Amino acid sequence: MRDETANVRFHRRVMATVLGAYMTPEDAREQAIAWGVTYREQAMRGLDVFLREVRDTFGITVSLGDLRREVYGLLFVDAAKLDADPLEGQEEPEAASAPAARAKPAPAPDKPASKPKADKPAAKESATNGSQPRLPPPNEVFLCMVGAIARTCEAIDEDQWNRLSESVLREGGLHPAQRAVASDVARWLDEEAPMSTAHEPESLRDFLHRFYLALCKAHGPVQTDRVFAEAVAQAERDPAALKFAPRKLL
Repeated sequence: MRDETANVRFHRRVMATVLGAYMTPEDAREQAIAWGVTYREQAMRGLDVFLREVRDTFGITVSLGDLRREVYGLLFVDAAKLDADPLEGQEEPEAASAPAARAKPAPAPDKPASKPKADKPAAKESATNGSQPRLPPPNEVFLCMVGAIARTCEAIDEDQWNRLSESVLREGGLHPAQRAVASDVARWLDEEAPMSTAHEPESLRDFLHRFYLALCKAHGPVQTDRVFAEAVAQAERDPAALKFAPRKLL
């Protein structure tokens, strides 16, 4: 997987490519640099707010959902098809000195109009809620990574993600520890139900490996590495990552 700096550069290129269709090259360059700073601090969790600010500022008429899908879709293209990095050959900017999207802070991203049906896996933002006891750090990190993988794959092709996740979660031949993980993850994705038990890191690692192999079959290893890089980046910002590094589950 790429290091953090390479991943930030890749995302600047993605944003420059997307926004280049809606604004001048200089404006697209400036906003792509701003996105690099936002991405470094928040990973993809800051995407909706960032795109809403840019959309409002520059009068872009394409919907927020379509812009989001354009960004996610470019995670699966050959990097050679992207515009050049706006900071090619330059030092990474400090957060305080980088330009920011010029709109005022926007409200939180829109909530879904309705709860997903029980047979459609839904991406969750957090592993626990205030009424549930917290899981051990490896389990919280694992759920954060699975949620990030689900959000990325749903944004690109929701139907394909539904089929892929069902095949991973329901495939036969799992040993008891993996069946227990599969059952908990299925309930968590489908019903937003908390995990019923803590699982050993080895079982969580094995299960992520199953997702990795399924994604490789669907998208290839390069694109799958990008999805997992996003999952790691988001999990590293979860408080549980201070006690258990997400890369230990790879």
